[in-house]
Amino acid sequence: MTALGRNKRLLVLLFVLVIFTAASQGGAALGAEALGKTVSRRVMTFYYPWYGTPDGPGGAGRTVHWGRIDEAKKDIEASTNYPILGAYDSHDPNLIDRHCQWARYANIDTFIVSWWGHNSFSGRAMDKILDGCQRNGLSACIYYETVPRPQEPQTASGDIVKVLNEYGGHNAYLKVNGKPVVFVYGRALGQLGLEGWLKTIELVNKEYKGGITAIGDKFSYGSARVFDGVHTYNTAGSLRGMRPAEVRKWVAGTYQSWVQLADQAGKISAITVIPGYDDTKIRKPGLAVGRYDGKLYRAQWEEAIKADPHWILITSFNEWHEGSEIEPSLQYGRQYLDLTAEYAKNFKAKRRGSGGRTASGGLSIEEKARLCEKFEGIQIGVLAGADSMAFWWLLDVGVGTEVLTWEDVASGDLTAQKYPVLLYCGGERYRRSVHKTGDVDELSTNRIIFHEFVANSVEFGHTDDSQDVKWRRL
Repeated sequence: MTALGRNKRLLVLLFVLVIFTAASQGGAALGAEALGKTVSRRVMTFYYPWYGTPDGPGGAGRTVHWGRIDEAKKDIEASTNYPILGAYDSHDPNLIDRHCQWARYANIDTFIVSWWGHNSFSGRAMDKILDGCQRNGLSACIYYETVPRPQEPQTASGDIVKVLNEYGGHNAYLKVNGKPVVFVYGRALGQLGLEGWLKTIELVNKEYKGGITAIGDKFSYGSARVFDGVHTYNTAGSLRGMRPAEVRKWVAGTYQSWVQLADQAGKISAITVIPGYDDTKIRKPGLAVGRYDGKLYRAQWEEAIKADPHWILITSFNEWHEGSEIEPSLQYGRQYLDLTAEYAKNFKAKRRGSGGRTASGGLSIEEKARLCEKFEGIQIGVLAGADSMAFWWLLDVGVGTEVLTWEDVASGDLTAQKYPVLLYCGGERYRRSVHKTGDVDELSTNRIIFHEFVANSVEFGHTDDSQDVKWRRL
C-alpha cells in the first residue's frame, strides 16, 4: 500500500477499470423515450450574416467579408462561386426576406446563425434576421462560434445568458420544450473542453429562467452526456477524394452510428449534409469536395433519411468562402434549392421510428437506483481534465460528482474527510508495444515507481524544497 493509504490522509479509489467494464455494457440515459416523442422533425441550415457592402445598411461604409468585388466579371475575391444576387449586405431586410422565402420554398425550417459576439458586424444582424424569420414563418437560433476571453465557463455562460435575454424571448427564436436552442461550434467546444461545457450549461440553466437546449459539435459518448443534442458542422474532411458511391457507403454507416449514439443517451440527433465544398480560393492548398452535379448531395440526403434522426442540418445556406452554399449562384442556379425542397419534404413526411432507442445491455432503472444508493452520502471528487468514458458514465447513471480545479487540489483542502473518493478520468489509454521479452513488465515497474513518487509528494510535501518547487515536480 502507498503512503497515501498508510497515512489515511487521502483515499484514492481506483475503480476506473470497473466503471469502464460497466460502461462497455451500455448506459442509456433516462428519459430517452420522452425526448423522442417531444422533438419534432426539422430541417435547418447554417446561415452567415457577416457580408457587407459600402452602400449597404450595415453601416460599415466598406466591404465586409467579400473582399474585392468585380461585378462586370462576376467575380468576388473571397467567394468560391458568384451569388445570383451579387455581393449583398446581410443587414438589408429585403435581402433577409428573400433568403427566408427561398428557405421556405426549400422546406427549411430554421437558420442556425453564425454568432461572433454582441458588438460584431454579424451579431448586429441577429434582430433583423429574427424579425425576417417571423415575417416568413421560419425560426432562427445562434451558432456559438467562440468563447470571449477569459475563456472560462463563467465567461461563456454569462455571454450566452446575455444572448438569451436579448433574443430568447423572440417568437421566431427556436425552442425545444420551451427552452431556447444554442448550437455550439467545435472551436468553442474545444476552448473549454467537455468538462468546461458541463459547467457552462449548468450555470446557464441556473441563471436563465427556463434553461437552455444546447447542441454540441461533437459525436462522442461524453458529448452526448454533456449536451442536449449532438451534431457536426462539416464532413468535408471525411469526404475528401470520394466519389458519390463511396460517399454513400461512408455516410450510411456513419449516420446510423451517430443517430444511435444520441438515441442511447436520450438526446437530439442532428445529421449534416453538404452539397460540396471548396475553400481553395481563400486557403492554400485548401480542400475541395466535388458536387458531381448533385449526386453527392443526393447520396447524403437519402442515407440521412434512412438513419432517422430528429433533425437534418445543411452546411450551408450561404458560406460563400467555402463553396458549400445552396443559395442560388451563377454556377448552379437554383439546383440545390430544388434538391433540398424535394428531400426535406420527404424527410418531414416520414414519422420517426422508435425515437429514443436504448442500448442493449444497459443498466435498468432499478440497477441505477441501487448503484446510486451505494454512493449516497459519499462525495466523489473528480480531478480536472475529466474526459474519459468512466466520468461520463457516472454522470449518465446519476452518481453525484464534483469536478475539482487544480486550484482546489493545491489549496490543501483535499482531505479524505471531504472527498472519500477521488477519481482521475483524464482519458489515458494503454497501448501495448512488445519489442523484447519483459519490456512491458519493465515499463510497468517504472510507472509504479513514478506514481509512488507522485503519491508521496502529494501526501507529505515536506521536503527541503519550497512549495513552488514541489508542485513543479508534480
